[in-house]
Amino acid sequence: MNASALQITAVAKWIASGVGSVLPSLLFDNMADAFIEDLASRLSNRVQLSTDALRAYTDAVERAFGAEVDYGSIVKTFGQAEVEEQRRYSPSKITGVRRMPVQGQPHIDLISTSHVKKQNHTLRMHCRRLTRLTNAFSKKLENFKAAVALHYAYYNFVKSNIAIRCTPAMAAGVTTPSGQFAISWK
Repeated sequence: MNASALQITAVAKWIASGVGSVLPSLLFDNMADAFIEDLASRLSNRVQLSTDALRAYTDAVERAFGAEVDYGSIVKTFGQAEVEEQRRYSPSKITGVRRMPVQGQPHIDLISTSHVKKQNHTLRMHCRRLTRLTNAFSKKLENFKAAVALHYAYYNFVKSNIAIRCTPAMAAGVTTPSGQFAISWK
């Protein structure tokens, strides 16, 4: 295969999850703008939004939400790893957490990315092609999207959540306990 025929594509998966919701929002794109705009279009009320310190979020949130959002950012500081810890694929210990208001009047104590981090962890554990050092990668973007969509169909419509004692789709009123629902595949 010659070099001009080889195409390498990087795709980011963006996940949003609410504190009171168990149904995540997901978009595949290479830009934070598209994700934030999609998220803003799905929300009708003023919300508090929390992100990590990725600089692209600040401008994207301003463009998508205008002044109608309470937005805060969380920055975690990690300590130096010992030689033995550097051999593992896990981050160093957290030595500090800083929560900063970025726009509007966010409640500082509620600035958190824990819910979305848990959602990302669940996705990686159920969809092993997203785990580091695996041979289960996707050669085609369509296959990658299908694998992630299958995970979320299972997660939302089949797997019972221990905390809410039903599936997330039942809790959101999308389906009934009898399991009757409709999925629209684009």
